[in-house]
Amino acid sequence: MKRLVPLLAGVVAMFSPALMAASLDASDCHSPSSELDKLICHDAELVVLNKQLSGVYQQALTQSMVSEADVMKETQKNWLAIRHLCLKHSDPQRCLVDSYRSRLQSLKEINATVLPPLATYSFSDLKEARFKGIEDIGTAIKLQHGL
Repeated sequence: MKRLVPLLAGVVAMFSPALMAASLDASDCHSPSSELDKLICHDAELVVLNKQLSGVYQQALTQSMVSEADVMKETQKNWLAIRHLCLKHSDPQRCLVDSYRSRLQSLKEINATVLPPLATYSFSDLKEARFKGIEDIGTAIKLQHGL
């Protein structure tokens, strides 16, 4: 029973929402708790990739609709489980780097398909915007002074 409690705690921690972003920031590296954390914390490239992934994942999650966010969380859980398998790989460090790069690429592709929120456009950007696709007009329309 004593061995079962840490095992269950590890499984819960692995899939908890707090860890969904796979963010092991520098403050966590002073006392990494798992073998996986130790591998990440002792490799500068993995620390950088982990931080990048956390940011890109949070951006994708923030910009997603509710239904898409659920899918994002599920794919992140699956990736975390696959990432954990790198511990059994003959070269765990290389496996982790490849895993992070692959996940980053996937998330960046997702982010590229999601429109940024309107708040990212300045008034100046909108004032000079051009619009296409208005059915009656065959050319782009440029706003003048926001009109």
